[in-house]
Amino acid sequence: MEAAEILRRLSAAAVRLDLRGDRLSAWPASNLTDELRELIRSNKPALIDYLAQAHQTAAELIDAAMRACDHWQDGPEARQAMRQQIEQTPPHLHRDLTDHFRQSYPRGEHG
Repeated sequence: MEAAEILRRLSAAAVRLDLRGDRLSAWPASNLTDELRELIRSNKPALIDYLAQAHQTAAELIDAAMRACDHWQDGPEARQAMRQQIEQTPPHLHRDLTDHFRQSYPRGEHG
């Protein structure tokens, strides 16, 4: 099973998986079933690689989202809210959102 599919399954179970250094952190632990724990354990290297790449993708997503904020002339509060929403968005959705923002708000477009 691919890392993105595992993250979708975790998200559906209301489990968040994060990379902290070279360690995976899943919470809330109360939502983890034995099956999900084993899925994480048996795919740990792939999940670590995926989440490391997701950090880069998140940076690209924030950059693209800030272009939307520029377009709408959003202030600091709206920009911070956008960043927080991105941080709460599951990593497997980042690429699609980045593509959406890039298509809707290409570089060089202002106002």
